This record gives sequence, structure tokens and C-alpha cells, in this order.
Amino acid sequence: RGSIISPSTTSPDVAARDAAVESVVASDAQARARRELGEIPWGWYPTREESSKTYPRPAVELTRDDGRPAVLDVGRALGEAVAWARAETRAWDPGHVRDELGMKGVKFFTEFLDLARLAVLHGDRDARTLALRTLREVLPKALDDPRYHAWLDYAVDTYRFRQDSMSYLRAHWICATVPGLLDAADVDDPQHHAALSRGMLDWAARIVGVVPRVWAHLPSRGVDQRLNFVKLFRALDLYDDDDDGDELSGGAAVPEGRTTQAHVSSTGGGVPPQSSRNAAVLATKATERGEDHGRLPTTADLAAFEAQTFDETLIRKEQPLGWYLLSPDRPYDITHEIFALTEDGRRPFPFAPDSAGSAAAHGLVVVGDTGDTVAASGERFYRYAVDIAVDLLRYHMHRDHLDVVCEFMVNLAQLGLRVHRQSRRRDTVQDLVLASRSYVASRRNVDGTFGELHDVDQIRRSKQNPTYDPVVGGTLHTTYVCLWALTQPVWVEDEDDARGPPPATTWTAATSGRGARAPENDTGDGVSSGRRRRRRQGEESPSRRGGATL
Repeated sequence: RGSIISPSTTSPDVAARDAAVESVVASDAQARARRELGEIPWGWYPTREESSKTYPRPAVELTRDDGRPAVLDVGRALGEAVAWARAETRAWDPGHVRDELGMKGVKFFTEFLDLARLAVLHGDRDARTLALRTLREVLPKALDDPRYHAWLDYAVDTYRFRQDSMSYLRAHWICATVPGLLDAADVDDPQHHAALSRGMLDWAARIVGVVPRVWAHLPSRGVDQRLNFVKLFRALDLYDDDDDGDELSGGAAVPEGRTTQAHVSSTGGGVPPQSSRNAAVLATKATERGEDHGRLPTTADLAAFEAQTFDETLIRKEQPLGWYLLSPDRPYDITHEIFALTEDGRRPFPFAPDSAGSAAAHGLVVVGDTGDTVAASGERFYRYAVDIAVDLLRYHMHRDHLDVVCEFMVNLAQLGLRVHRQSRRRDTVQDLVLASRSYVASRRNVDGTFGELHDVDQIRRSKQNPTYDPVVGGTLHTTYVCLWALTQPVWVEDEDDARGPPPATTWTAATSGRGARAPENDTGDGVSSGRRRRRRQGEESPSRRGGATL
């Protein structure tokens, strides 16, 4: 069923010629970018008025009549964003988005869920209450709709299987990490709560049943997609014990299922017991249906696959800046590699210096060009990741590319970069970190969304889809990723406190010549959490994560 993906082949001669041409073009693009970056201050970005893009009315709190700097309360903004997404989009109805709009319903449903999860974790009390109520309302409806699960019946070499498989797994992971979602004491309708609980269990069983097919198709996916699937397999315990698992002593669980012989030898650790239960569910389902679903991958399978895939990453190849400038999609490839390797910030980057989560402890032992492992010398991968993220963040902020700026802001936080609140160094990465937060805050609109207005007709023509909805396909993602960026940890001094943003600070668009810069004070990063939050369930503290301070 569905459209079959046609394999494409390129002769070695053509590939070599194309690579040579691309190298020259990339070198020219890099030279131009270096000149451009050399001419602008580290914290510079265009104001809304100076941008070539068209923006709606800005948020009220960013345009105070008295001219004083305004504060963006991210905790409240999260609630307003969830309310907007529920009322003004149909992203919460994946069947409608697929059938009526001709768009990836499972993907945009996942983005809606992720926005709500963010509000539960980092929103104020009203935002958290609204987000939980919204999730409890939309999830049973979606999970009870056969259209949401339809991709499970498609062959692995179809577009539909590839479009929906990762989002389907990720959506379950998101819901499984929402604190209080299934708390019966906090639910008004017990029957509704029971329906949600049953739906979640059935959802998990469907995922376990399809894992062998998903695992089998991974070699055909892109590099960052493969890494992110491995992340999901571990997070959802979608793997089986190794054959010698019973011989491991101690029985201690290894976080996220990453197990290596070195780790086992030093800790006596095994694997989380949930993996055994998932394997048992798979075997039972196969017996009941008289089918052979195959098997779950083992911890060794995941570790070997991840190590093999890492050899193909942009980080391992250390692609130069110019390479990323040849396509608007290429910067997203490395942002998603960092998402995967840090498990969305839940673990240290494998090669971060002075990190307790070393590459070996992560299970990511990569063989270098000389035959030695790079776990000890892999700090260069960390330095590369930081340097390229900084360069690309500056470049895209200068050009007002909001989405990708936010992803690089998240990356820098995941790589462990933090700012000393009392530091007064200027024209450094610190200036960039604080300015990027002011830049994102300045792009908030009066309706609670972030980002520019879209030319609906032009987008529909380019997508060749007369029913495409750019609010679902564009504004929703931009709003989510902006708020994700603004909830990242910033200050070294806050490391032992919240995962969320720092205490109340001031946003300003003070101009210097043209454009805007980070405010000339110690705390002007543009956002306020409203209060300091203690860690909540589902988010790990970044404390002692390793990385760099500025």
C-alpha cells in the first residue's frame, strides 16, 4: 500500500564531479560568510522593522508605551501558545490534517503534543493546568481514531511508513514524560481517565509490535534520523537483553539502556527491566496472531548501529561552514545530530570535556582513522560542534532565520554552554547567547505565536497542495521551537536550581547604529520565568553536565 520509494543511483564518476564542484562553491560561500560575520558585532540582529520579512503585530508586552524595557514571561507565554494552538489550528486532530489538509498529520500532532509538554514542564500554574487539560482532551480522541494508526499497515518502503514512524514513536515518548498526565487524583472524569490509560497502553503495544519493521528499515534513513531512532528505542525501552544479559551481576539499571562491556565491568550494571517486558509483549502478540514479528534489537545492536552511524555524521566529518550554506536544509542536519547525541539535552554530549558521561559510558565508542578509539581524543568533536553552532547561529540570526536560530540556541545549551551572570566581557559568545534570546523574544506576536506572516498562496503553489495550512505547517513549529529555546538553561549560577529559564530579567531592543544588540547589562537575556522553578519530573538537571562557561 502507498507510494513506493524508488531507489536512486549515481555513478562514481558523476558523484566525484559533483563533489568537486560543490567544494568550490562551498569555499566561496564560506569566504563570503566569514566577511559578513567579520563586519557585524557578535550580538547584532535586525529589528522587526528592518527585516525583509513581514511580521504581524508584536506582542503587547514588548511594545510598552512608556518606552521602558519590557519583560517576556515565558511561563505565561507557554499557556497562551497552547491556547492558541488548540483554538486556531487542527494540529490536535491528526486524521483531519492528513485527510482534509493533505499534510503529515502524525508529525504535526507530535509538535502539538511537544508544545503542551513544554507548558507542563516550564509554564506557570495556569499554563500547566491548561496544558494537562488539553492533553487529556485530545489524546483519547486521536488514539481512538484508526487514521492515526493507519501507517502501521503500510510497507516499510513506502513514503507513508517513513513519514509517520518516527513521529508516532516520539509522540508516545513525549506523553510518557509529561508529569501528572495520568494522575487519577487530578482528573474530574474517571471514565475519561480510564479511556486515556487504555489508549496509552494500546499505543505502547502497537509500538512494540512494529519495532522489528522499524528497526529493519533504519539503514535506508538519513544519518540524523538513524541517531534519533536509536534515541527513541532507548528512551522507550524498545530493545531486548543481550544474550549474555543473565550473566551480568548486580542488576543495576543503566540509564536509557546504553550498556557497554566497559560500563558493565565497572558498575556491574545490566539493562532496565522494561526491555524484557517489551520483548515478552512482542512474543505474546506474535503467538496470538500467528505471526512472526521478528525480534527487538539488543543493546549490542543499538550500540553498534549508533557507532557505525556516527562515522557518517557531519560532526565526525567536521564539515566546514561553507557546506552548510549551500542549502537551507543542511543546518538542520547538524542540529538534529546534536539533539540525538544528547538525547534532547537529557544526557551530556558524548565527547564533552570533563563530563561524567564520556563517550565510553554512553556506549559510543568510535574507532578512529589510526585504529585507536576516539573516546579519549574526541574532544575535537565537541569543539567542532560548539564552533559550527556558534558560527551558524550568528549567520542565521543576522539574516533573520528564526527557526534554525532557535535550534542552534537549544544545541548550545545541550552542549553545556552557560553564561556567568557577573561577566562583563563583550563581543564574545556570551553576547551572542544573550542577544539570541532577545532576538527570539522580539519575534513574539500579539496572538501568542512567534514568527513571520506566510504567503499562503505561494506556499500552496510550492507545496503543490491547494489545501496546505501554513499555520499548522509553519507557525506551530516556529512557536514551539522559540519557546523551547527560551526555556533552555543559561546561567552558570542557576545550575543547581531549575531546568527552566533564569529569574526575571529585562528585554530591550537598544539599537547601536542599526539593528539590535544584547542589552548592556548583566542579565538582559530577554525572558523571565516569573519564578525560579525546582526540577520537575521528566527533565534532568544540567548540573555538572560538562561543557563550557563563558
